[in-house]
Amino acid sequence: MNYPEVYSRLNFELGIVIFIKKNGEFRVMLCTRCMSIINMVFGYKGNVLASHDNRCNIGNGNVAVYDMAIEDARCFNIDRVIDIQWLGPVESKEQYNRMFAEFVEFRDSYVKACTATVDFDNISTETKDISEKEAGTAEEMAEAVNNLFGSGASLLNENETQQETVNTD
Repeated sequence: MNYPEVYSRLNFELGIVIFIKKNGEFRVMLCTRCMSIINMVFGYKGNVLASHDNRCNIGNGNVAVYDMAIEDARCFNIDRVIDIQWLGPVESKEQYNRMFAEFVEFRDSYVKACTATVDFDNISTETKDISEKEAGTAEEMAEAVNNLFGSGASLLNENETQQETVNTD
């Protein structure tokens, strides 16, 4: 998965992006760059991505998107993407509402399964205590992603030299 491919598909499709935030936390985001989807769901939003687009580009690896859950522009770094599930174009608000409900259910399950953070300063994995239990190892997190997404899941390594194909169905 590379920047031009992700950027291009987000211009026409809705996707669930799982990535590691700069502070090391995992994030699951339902997002798009497609203004027709954004305007259909939320009404006219003008050029909501303009300010983020000014500082997000292929040079720094940041992709500006509209986060459909929080209804605001956000960005993610392509090098920190764990997986993207493409939901495709959205033809109606009813279709979007079904997709959003499925996203919320998936996000909540994912957050429960993967509660680790990554300490980029020490290049190690630490877990944070949620409900007084340890979250698990990086291997357990990878297994949880595969279990949640099924055989279509892909995990990117740091060099992006090897990856499995993402299921686009």
